[in-house]
Amino acid sequence: MTKEQFVTALRSDSGYEIPMFDERYDVITTEGKVLLQKYDRKFANVLKKCDKSAKTLLKIVTEDFQSYK
Repeated sequence: MTKEQFVTALRSDSGYEIPMFDERYDVITTEGKVLLQKYDRKFANVLKKCDKSAKTLLKIVTEDFQSYK
């Protein structure tokens, strides 16, 4: 997703700038790369890997997705 697409997706009806835009964009692109490389582009595949275990989900999210450490 380009920055322009991200701005469009998060745009406000009031016209205000998006708070912490650069940080949010960095997180979405970083985590998106993890989904692309490890989970075939789908968060559903993360859930499948958990095998219905919340403990396993927490472990995967905190180990694989940098912004959740």
